[in-house]
Amino acid sequence: MAGVADELRTSVAKYGTALKRVVLFLDSAGGQVDEGDRVIAVLNEIKQGHRLATVVPHGKLCASMCIPIFLQGDDRFAARASLWIFHEASQPQANGSQRTDMTETWRLFRKYYGSAGVSMHWLKSIAPMIKGADLWQTGGTSSTRKPASSCMRWGTR
Repeated sequence: MAGVADELRTSVAKYGTALKRVVLFLDSAGGQVDEGDRVIAVLNEIKQGHRLATVVPHGKLCASMCIPIFLQGDDRFAARASLWIFHEASQPQANGSQRTDMTETWRLFRKYYGSAGVSMHWLKSIAPMIKGADLWQTGGTSSTRKPASSCMRWGTR
């Protein structure tokens, strides 16, 4: 079965160089870190020849691994009424359960959040809040964004 990364690569390849801009609309509860890493690798390939915009529309969810994917956008837009969930990363165990892993969380923070311009001070402030719990926010509650019409804009690269 093809993963999201493969589907994304195939979808963009249909249009080749005819596209100047790729807009990725997100509504996701997240997923496995490994697949998220693969999706981000594909997005980095796409950005070699296209400008990438990531969007979380009004009433939609971006949680967990969706957030590092969102942060890959050259232009990022989040509706004020979008929903965001931050939590510790977890790793699958041999018995099928999940084990939370703050070391993996900080790897993701450094690799994807910090490199996208998210404040390390802010990440340090949420770290205790997400240990063993979910932190829910709306697109209008984070201080890391600047207004842009009816959406919140998470900086541009």
